[in-house]
Amino acid sequence: MATDAWVTFESRMREIEDLSSTLGLLGWDEQTYCSRKGRVARAQHSATLAALTHERIVDPAYGDAIETLANDGAGLSEAQRAMVRLAKHDRDRSVKLPAPLVRELREQASRANAAWEEARKADDFSIWQPELERMLALKVRQAEALADGGDLYDALLDAFEPGMTVEQLDPLLEGLRADLVPFVQKVLGAPKPDTSFLKGPYDKARQEQLTLRLLRDFGFDFGPAARTSRRTRSAAAPARATCG
Repeated sequence: MATDAWVTFESRMREIEDLSSTLGLLGWDEQTYCSRKGRVARAQHSATLAALTHERIVDPAYGDAIETLANDGAGLSEAQRAMVRLAKHDRDRSVKLPAPLVRELREQASRANAAWEEARKADDFSIWQPELERMLALKVRQAEALADGGDLYDALLDAFEPGMTVEQLDPLLEGLRADLVPFVQKVLGAPKPDTSFLKGPYDKARQEQLTLRLLRDFGFDFGPAARTSRRTRSAAAPARATCG
């Protein structure tokens, strides 16, 4: 039984990871090559993928496999048991969230980020403010769905530090404040470093050469696929510009 459950679990987990990776790729495109006119469509694409990912996570068959493995994981390795434990934590949170809210959160995150970029460029907070307020309202709804009547911030914090609470976190942050505030004041009071070298202008071709050298030093694989993608960069630009 546990073997069958693991096959189901692993298969579904791979699907979820593929969807999540694709969602991350869309987010990268959104903040790099995607044109302004394509941002609305990209937000909708991301929202749809987020909804599909949520649908796969909350599917009862996936939940049954997780429960079986969580209750009878004797034949699993330590790494596999950890995978089941983390998947259970994430799914337990996901089942509390309505599907429409998941879609709204992702779409609004895209809109808010686009507005932030515009506001930053114009140095005008009023451009971002309405989108930020909508995002905060959605996050409150998310926290209320997850909290089960408990502390709202604890519900959101659990996504990043499982089991952590504000009650535990406050003393830690206060201790950091005691050391960091004097440190920041000391830094701000020190002579400013010369940062003129950061302001160019620098030749684009040489910047690309430097980037490729750094990637090579990091061990990036410049195999045939990588070379092909660089050669077709110009040809792909129109598609990126329209976010098709």
